[in-house]
Amino acid sequence: MTQTIEAIYTGKIIKPLKPIKGLKEDQRIEITIYIPPKKEGIKALANTMSREEAIAMGKMIEAEFEKVDNGW
Repeated sequence: MTQTIEAIYTGKIIKPLKPIKGLKEDQRIEITIYIPPKKEGIKALANTMSREEAIAMGKMIEAEFEKVDNGW
């Protein structure tokens, strides 16, 4: 049986946020750790691309908006 649960790591102990179905007291289990990426705002993107890349992206965005504007 495989389950995905949310847990918190505190005091060198992994604590499930909810009871784990089907798990018996003192039962051995294997754990795979997945750390989800942080959700950061748009400010986190600052300085992540060169000026040239930013200009190219701006041109692509403008071209897409022109397609929408011309289609309406």
